[in-house]
Amino acid sequence: MRVFHIIPSAFEYFKDIKEEAFALVEEIEKIEKAGSKVESSISTLQYSGPTKAEIKTLRTIVPEKEYYGEYAPADLIEQFSDYDIIHLHAPFLGGGGLVKKWKEACPDQPFVITYYRDVVITDLFAYAVKWYNGYYLPKLFSLADVVTCFSLDNFHKSRGVKYMHDSNNVISLFGENVPGWTPLTGAPDKVKLEQRKIAADFLFQIYNLLLN
Repeated sequence: MRVFHIIPSAFEYFKDIKEEAFALVEEIEKIEKAGSKVESSISTLQYSGPTKAEIKTLRTIVPEKEYYGEYAPADLIEQFSDYDIIHLHAPFLGGGGLVKKWKEACPDQPFVITYYRDVVITDLFAYAVKWYNGYYLPKLFSLADVVTCFSLDNFHKSRGVKYMHDSNNVISLFGENVPGWTPLTGAPDKVKLEQRKIAADFLFQIYNLLLN
C-alpha cells in the first residue's frame, strides 16, 4: 500500500514531532505481514521553503527517503489520488484549507491524523500556530477516518480533546499499559525505539483495516 505522510513544517516549533514522525515512517516501512508492506512518501506543506540546514538534517534522519518539502501544497495535494492513505501528523502548519477541501471532495479516500502534543507557546508566531491548529484541527478531526495519539491520558489533558466531537473515537498507539512510556516533551530522545515499534505496528494494522 502507498501512504502519503504530511509532517509539520515550521520545524523550529515542531522539531520533536518532525524527528519522531520521520523515524516512525521508517519503522512502519520495515513491517511486512501476509505479503503486505507500506511504501511511504513524505512532505511538509510548507508555509515557506525549508532551509539548507533543515534539508541536511532531514537527510540524516531519512537518507533513503525522497522528501517533497519544496513543492507548493496545491501541487502535492493533486497527487493524493496516487496514494491509498493520507496521514497527517499534527499539530501542523501549512495547507490546512487545501487538505480540508481534498477530504470533502474525496470522502472515500482514507485519512489518518496523529496528534502528538499541543503547540508550545514560545513567541508571538507560536500563538499564530496555535490559532491555526485551533481553527483547522476540529474541522480535520471531524473528516478523518481515524484519529490517533500516543497516550489517551495525555490526549485528554491536551487541547486535542477540545478538537474532537467524540474523544472516545481516538486510538492510542501505545495502549494504556506500555511499560516505561514517556510522552513527547520537546526532546526527541524521549521516545524510545521499542515504543516507536509498537506505534508503527498499530498504524500498520490501522492502514490495513481502512483498506479492507
